[in-house]
Amino acid sequence: MTSRQILGRNPHDFVKHLLYYFKMRDYENFPLYLQTFMDETEHIPKHRKFYCRVCQCIGEQGLTEILKVIKESYDEVVINRNRSDIVNSVGLLFHTLESVPVIKRILSFKEELFPIVAKLLRHELELPRSIAVEVIVRCMLLGRPNEILYACKLGLIDPLTWVVAHVEESVALETFVVHNNVIKIFICLAEFGGSEAHECLRKNQISKWTYIMKTKLEEVSKVQERMGTLPLLRVLEKMLLNPGGTRYFKDKSREDRIKLDDAVGPMIIHCSSPVCTNVENREIEAFKLCSRCKLSRYCSAECQKYHWKQGRHKKECQAIA
Repeated sequence: MTSRQILGRNPHDFVKHLLYYFKMRDYENFPLYLQTFMDETEHIPKHRKFYCRVCQCIGEQGLTEILKVIKESYDEVVINRNRSDIVNSVGLLFHTLESVPVIKRILSFKEELFPIVAKLLRHELELPRSIAVEVIVRCMLLGRPNEILYACKLGLIDPLTWVVAHVEESVALETFVVHNNVIKIFICLAEFGGSEAHECLRKNQISKWTYIMKTKLEEVSKVQERMGTLPLLRVLEKMLLNPGGTRYFKDKSREDRIKLDDAVGPMIIHCSSPVCTNVENREIEAFKLCSRCKLSRYCSAECQKYHWKQGRHKKECQAIA
């Protein structure tokens, strides 16, 4: 598939075909289809709107199937080492993680999904490990104490420090993203989790880990300063020394907290109706969410009615509600 073929299509039709390949486990066409889309749109400013709309459609139309495959495929990996399902499903999940409604839906599966995510943190392949960290940090950034304390009870702190210790030692962007996300998770635990989370951090010696990380990075180079790793470590250090005395994420909206560290620009939210091109301006008025699935969003009642009756949402909403 060429860039012209991708960019010339309706985003809803593109996602329909992408999810078809995914559901059929067609791992010859699916990765090629997804990778071509990413190469042509992900970091190209003029194609940002198309990229954001496709990612939004993946979350609205495919999230339930993605989570189902992740849950079913992990045991398959353990039994016969088949990696295709888990690698492709977590890769697709990554493209849904910049939306508060999608993350809330993921959290509704936390009792089934979080234990799998915890195991993926020690996966032999780097992609599942790094995306497992992304899933955790996005869920933590919503600042909901129940999910944060649940993560503590699952024992996620130890595998998170293991991920940092085993990430490739380099100055690659991916290395800093993993480091920064793990530190953000610890900041969320310290800021939103209360005394129980602080006790969990203390038992896992995160103060000592923070000091060692900070000393190590300061000695290596100034790159970590530019990538934000050292400033985050300093925030975490202050929070551990003075619980409740430092605010970092609390003063930001949930949408601002979960933004990817992306130089191209913020996520652009579209009306979910396939025939509408309106984008959300939260300073004027936020789009309304579908009351059933809590995923699709609309600029008007007319768009919601059209999507329900003629745009397939009646079928999709029944599947995910």
